[in-house]
Amino acid sequence: MIARLLASACMAAVVLAASAGAAEEEIQLAIIRGVLPAAQRVLRVHEGDQVRLAWRSDRLLTVHLHGYDIEWRVRPGDVVRSSFTAYASGRFPIEIHWSNDGHHDTPLAVLEVYPK
Repeated sequence: MIARLLASACMAAVVLAASAGAAEEEIQLAIIRGVLPAAQRVLRVHEGDQVRLAWRSDRLLTVHLHGYDIEWRVRPGDVVRSSFTAYASGRFPIEIHWSNDGHHDTPLAVLEVYPK
């Protein structure tokens, strides 16, 4: 019985430590002429991380993160900040949606969410 309690307590400590170590750094993303710099085209995080993004653009556009179904409307001169929890692991495309008809999307980057 005591061994089970100790094992449970140890497991709880590991879970809390993993949660406390989740990334909380804001990622600055600057879209120029519909393109991100090469170093920003793959965003790597881990499942459970709090992902914080700050979008800038030189033109009006809508950015869509597929799989998480999140959209950001980015206006020139503004910084659009958002955060979400990376709850699903995998590789998720981020695209610019130029129109509402869905036929003029431009690949921008990918979000890679690695399992814990």
